[in-house]
Amino acid sequence: MIVITFAGHGSPDGRLLLFDSDATDLPGTALPMAALADAFKGTRARTVLCVLDCCFSGPMAFG
Repeated sequence: MIVITFAGHGSPDGRLLLFDSDATDLPGTALPMAALADAFKGTRARTVLCVLDCCFSGPMAFG
C-alpha cells in the first residue's frame, strides 16, 4: 500500500507547485499531476491512496 499526501498549491494546468517551483517556468519546475498518476500506474502496490489538499486538484481524480 502506498499513501501520499500533499498540501500546497496547484496550477490551473494540472501541476503541483513544489517548494522550488518557479512561477515563471511551471512546465519545467512543477510536477504534472499526469506524471504522478503515471507513477502510480507503474507501481506494484495493490493500493494507492493519494490525498491532495490544493487548488486545482480535480484533474488528478481522472488522471
